Amino acid sequence: SINGDDQRGDGSELAPWKTIAKAFAYYAGRPTPGDAIRIKAGVYRESFWIRSSGTKENPIIIGPYGDGEVIIDASIKVENWAVYKEKIFMAKCPFKPTAIVLDGKMLFPEFPLSKIEQNKWYYDEKGKVIYVYTPDGKSPDKHSLGAIKNDEGQNGIFINNAHYIILYGLTVRFSGGHGISVLGDNNRIEKCSIEFNGKGGIS
Repeated sequence: SINGDDQRGDGSELAPWKTIAKAFAYYAGRPTPGDAIRIKAGVYRESFWIRSSGTKENPIIIGPYGDGEVIIDASIKVENWAVYKEKIFMAKCPFKPTAIVLDGKMLFPEFPLSKIEQNKWYYDEKGKVIYVYTPDGKSPDKHSLGAIKNDEGQNGIFINNAHYIILYGLTVRFSGGHGISVLGDNNRIEKCSIEFNGKGGIS
C-alpha cells in the first residue's frame, strides 16, 4: 500500500506493507504456496524478484486489491526540475536515458540543445543534465515522466527460478530490460499491461 509501512506493518489489510518487494522477502520465508498478494491502487516506483514457488494445487497469486490501477514503475525518478527557458525544464540525471516518455507519449531525442522543441528532449552527457520540453509549460513533476535506463538486466518483475506463480491485472512500465522476465515453469501472466520497457515486454 502507498500508505503502508515496511517496518511496522505485518502485510494484513489493516497494517499493510508499503512496498511490493516486502511481500517477497524470500529469506524471511514468504510468500508460501496458496498466498495471495493483493496490491492497493497506486504507482509503485520499484522493481522486485519473486523467488518463492507455489504448487499446482496452491499457486501464489499476485494482483490488484480492486480499488484501482496498480502501476509498477521501474524507472529511476528524475527530480528537482528547474526552468531552463519557456516550456523547457532541466534536471540532474546520473545516467543517459535511452528513451523519455511523457504522459504516455514517446519523446524524440534532440542532439543540439538549441533545437529542442515540442515532443523532444536532450541529454548533456558531460554535465549529466537532461532537458525536456513540456507542451503545457508545467514542470515534469506535474506529469507522468519515465526516463528509461540503458540496462538490459533491469527487469520490472523477475520470476527467478520460481514456479506456479500467477500475475494478473498489473501495469509494468519503464524498466531498462523486460517488463516481466520469467525463469521457471507453470507460471501465468494474465491481463497485464506492459508499457515502454527498454529491451522488451515479457521474456
